[in-house]
Amino acid sequence: MTLEDTREAKKKSGLFLCDQRCPQTHRYCQAVFLDQRQYLKHIGDDGKKCKFPEGINPRDWILQMASNPGGLVSTNSRVDRSSQVVSGSIVAATSESLPERMARCVGQFNRKEAAAPYKKPEKLQEVLEGLYNREIKLNAKAMRAEMKKMRDNDSGLLFCHKKRFTNGKLLTEGQITSWVSTRTQRKKKQTTEEGRIELDGE
Repeated sequence: MTLEDTREAKKKSGLFLCDQRCPQTHRYCQAVFLDQRQYLKHIGDDGKKCKFPEGINPRDWILQMASNPGGLVSTNSRVDRSSQVVSGSIVAATSESLPERMARCVGQFNRKEAAAPYKKPEKLQEVLEGLYNREIKLNAKAMRAEMKKMRDNDSGLLFCHKKRFTNGKLLTEGQITSWVSTRTQRKKKQTTEEGRIELDGE
């Protein structure tokens, strides 16, 4: 049963329902009256005493905003609130319309460019491998502490932001954990392949 059917059934049962709608959400006023006198007094206030439902779900709000003049949803395409399926048809805005100009502006000036992934220099890879292959296994925190103490030939830090493209930058614990996880997976895969080759050779 739709909202309109429910309201019509209440009216037929003798109740008086306010037909005022919220200017923002277009929802009906929730006021219901048992006698006509109270109903007439309510509607005589031009909607000042109307109690509209608060809040609106994201699906209905998007379709409502897009249905406004100049929006991107065609006329009469707003879905029924009782439906769980979005069935509104989306149409392209006309050239040089306000939404089309706004979308073009946002796309040109407000979009963040994707940062290029950091490529670890050979020196950084070499040190990570050395710490990873120690007999006494180190966790990410201990590996970072060791890297933090290392010094370059100029007595400066071996790993820092200034030397990120030569020696490498000092990685965070999270970045080291990620590297160790990838390295461990690669080591396991290599061991499995070597075992398979030995079995095939036999």
